[in-house]
Amino acid sequence: MLTGQQLAVIAPLLLALLAAPAAVFAGLLRPRSAAPTGAFCAALAFLATLLGHLFWGGGVVDVA
Repeated sequence: MLTGQQLAVIAPLLLALLAAPAAVFAGLLRPRSAAPTGAFCAALAFLATLLGHLFWGGGVVDVA
């Protein structure tokens, strides 16, 4: 099970990774919906980042 700190780091990254495939799939079904779908996914990633910072104290990704 993920802790709050882990979720604060992972959730925005996963939402950002899902934005492009969701926009492509939406664009295949209805081309007018590709841009709003990408913007919606970006807004979700932003909200996940904001909530992670406010409620769980943020997080750190160690890439070294």
